[in-house]
Amino acid sequence: MRSEAIARLLDPDSREVLQDLGAQLIQEHGNTWLCEQVIARAKWDGAKPLIIDGVRHVSILDELRGLLGSHQVLLVHLDLRDGVERSRDLDQISRSSAEQHSTEQDVIKSLPQRASLIVSADLPLEQVVDQIVEYLDSPLT
Repeated sequence: MRSEAIARLLDPDSREVLQDLGAQLIQEHGNTWLCEQVIARAKWDGAKPLIIDGVRHVSILDELRGLLGSHQVLLVHLDLRDGVERSRDLDQISRSSAEQHSTEQDVIKSLPQRASLIVSADLPLEQVVDQIVEYLDSPLT
């Protein structure tokens, strides 16, 4: 979304811009197109793991699973409940407004239930990464 925002001369650091752009692209082109674009921009050859940051819809997660076929798809959910104001510099009104956007509804309500791993985003970045790596290295993955 950030790359597309830059190409359209929009603010790539604005949460609202990215939310609106993502919703617009899905509405105009559909989930399959959007997922194919993300995979193509990553120049993924299928031989190495692919990390996609910012999956915000169950339908996109399902589409990625379909497109990636036999490749294992894991969803790591960063839980921002306790620290979203600090982490995104949002006051309560801005947070409430942002959470009402369609791109946030699955993040709040559905994606945590579909996650392979939930990590608190209140932790220092190093600890977040350590938890994810530990999970990926575990024999259950």
